[in-house]
Amino acid sequence: LETDEADRSGMKRNRNGIITLTEEQTAELAKRDPGDEASLSEKVLAQTAAERDRISEVKDKCVELNIEPKFANRCQYCPKSFKKPSDLV
Repeated sequence: LETDEADRSGMKRNRNGIITLTEEQTAELAKRDPGDEASLSEKVLAQTAAERDRISEVKDKCVELNIEPKFANRCQYCPKSFKKPSDLV
């Protein structure tokens, strides 16, 4: 029983090595191409930063559409709305 507890405590990872990146650092990583000489973890980090950047762009567009004023005439293909029915043409 004591050896089980010792094994479990030995398996715990030290989380002091975790680094949190700022928005600026993430944006810089997203722009940069890791190249062939980069390690696998560097490539994954760059891909994750680029993906996070793309997701935030999509969210920004959704917020932008929600902020727009809503009018009576709406497009049947997108969430845009218009004052006059002739604007839909």
